[in-house]
Amino acid sequence: MDKWVINLRQNLKEDGHIGFSVTQKSGKVELTHRINEGKGSKNPRSSVTVPIEWKKDNKRKIQDTVGNIHDLMAERKLSLRDAFELYKKQDDIGKNPTDVEWNWLADEYLKTKSDRRTTTLRDTTSRIKKMLEAKESLPKPRDSKELYKRYSERNFEKMAAGGQGRKRAFGDIAAFLKWAVNRQGLDMKWLPPDSEIVQELIGLKKFSEQIEVTPPVKPEQFSWLLDKLEEKKLYELRLACGLIGYFGLRLAELAVLQVDGNELYVGSKVKQNLRSRENRKPRLAIGLDCKGRKKGEAYNFLKDFSTGAVQLPYAVKSQIEMIIKGEKDHYQDVGAAFSQLLERTDCWQELKKVEPNLTPYSLRHGWAFRSHTDSINHLSVRSAAASMGHTNATHQRHYGQWIDQETLKQEREKFNKGVEATV
Repeated sequence: MDKWVINLRQNLKEDGHIGFSVTQKSGKVELTHRINEGKGSKNPRSSVTVPIEWKKDNKRKIQDTVGNIHDLMAERKLSLRDAFELYKKQDDIGKNPTDVEWNWLADEYLKTKSDRRTTTLRDTTSRIKKMLEAKESLPKPRDSKELYKRYSERNFEKMAAGGQGRKRAFGDIAAFLKWAVNRQGLDMKWLPPDSEIVQELIGLKKFSEQIEVTPPVKPEQFSWLLDKLEEKKLYELRLACGLIGYFGLRLAELAVLQVDGNELYVGSKVKQNLRSRENRKPRLAIGLDCKGRKKGEAYNFLKDFSTGAVQLPYAVKSQIEMIIKGEKDHYQDVGAAFSQLLERTDCWQELKKVEPNLTPYSLRHGWAFRSHTDSINHLSVRSAAASMGHTNATHQRHYGQWIDQETLKQEREKFNKGVEATV
């Protein structure tokens, strides 16, 4: 055996690459990884042919290549073959100028999204383009944390803190960066930053302000909407409206519904923030009757949903499917798809002529409104909050104006009836 080969193998051991061995195969380097180093021939192993010529002059190159593949396997928990494929991509990327590299990555990534709706692809393309501009702005960001900060400085000034615009922008950027690192070998420093950093840049929306400009859908409006959707044979959209309005759901929670008998449970993944990132048990969402509608109609909607007699709208199901497949890791687009469908209908536009500040989220607010106003046996704050998936304090803060006003009205009616009885 040539002395340089003995020396090469010794160097690999000294570098800590235990379980790795190299030999010649058809004039090239064959790299073998044995999963459990030890005696016997039963140890699982895998091999790849590295396109480096087997000769003394390439000894340093062979050693460095084995080291790089070893590091990829350890850092990203990859098999030898996957690490080798990723290394080849990294090696190719490394030969290109930085500006060409990122533009090429962006083009390749957008090709994987070519089956998206025209408007969705347009928005994604715009955000990726702005990300590239932020990446090339001076001084150039050195990692994802600096890239996110630069992007926010350049693009978030006219976007509301905590709003969907900021969240969708970072969602698209995160998806691109994960793809570039995991599929194309971009350095791991470009993986999206911690959620705390991202949330800080997105900011927090003052929900109490949102409530003031986002009124609830009143019972008569909700009833009229359901009838009109049925009249227009928009049964799938009617199902989504019925589930949200009868059970007080967040729009994105259409993606995480579970039915058990006559009960509806809502998964916890949609509402993940800095204070509640742990996985919680699904919550029970209770259906409330609506004044002027059939008793128990909420559970007719639930039955249609659970049996598949009526499906959710295709656009909503498509967004849910992408989450299930791992193509997305955020749920906001589920709600956005629903909102877009509803806002395009003539009947919703008719409602907005009367109440311009209505939004699709008003359906959820409508449930909260009815829970405290539409029955002499109204729900307690504790019960309503539990069904909606937030704390008592949050519920009182956001919906207290309705609770307090209606309590006063009810007390007034009781008092006046008492006065009339004495006449």
